[in-house]
Amino acid sequence: MYDFKDNMKYFGLLLMTLSASICAGETRAYYHNFLGITPGKSTLADVIAIHESPRHKVANSNNVKYHFDGFDVTIQDTTGRANTIIIYRSDFTDPNGLSVGHSRSSVSNTLGIETSKNYLADKEKGIFYWFKNDQISKIVLAHRTLTNN
Repeated sequence: MYDFKDNMKYFGLLLMTLSASICAGETRAYYHNFLGITPGKSTLADVIAIHESPRHKVANSNNVKYHFDGFDVTIQDTTGRANTIIIYRSDFTDPNGLSVGHSRSSVSNTLGIETSKNYLADKEKGIFYWFKNDQISKIVLAHRTLTNN
């Protein structure tokens, strides 16, 4: 038998848990520019005006990833603006002086972070480094991140 009161209790607990999770962290915004694209500002129309049509796209639960030559752009469904830029090009050097192809150890030394995970994050600058075979395989420039206090 369906018990509305029990379901409302569980829903209330879920809301309290989510609220506590959100309150426990802080949202940080970052301002990057890559080939005329600015996460948080640029729309798909802006990106297409500069880089022409994407090769293809993949829809996810809350964004769409558009694939261009050497990089991808995720457009957030709720805002219609770029959320991340995922860079595969080795000719791009990020604000930390790192590029696709640099070693994991060079990223660790630059950031002062050691990890065996397949990525490292510079939370001060909103840059994420993904590794394959202990080398940077892609650099992600984020518009916003949620950081723990």
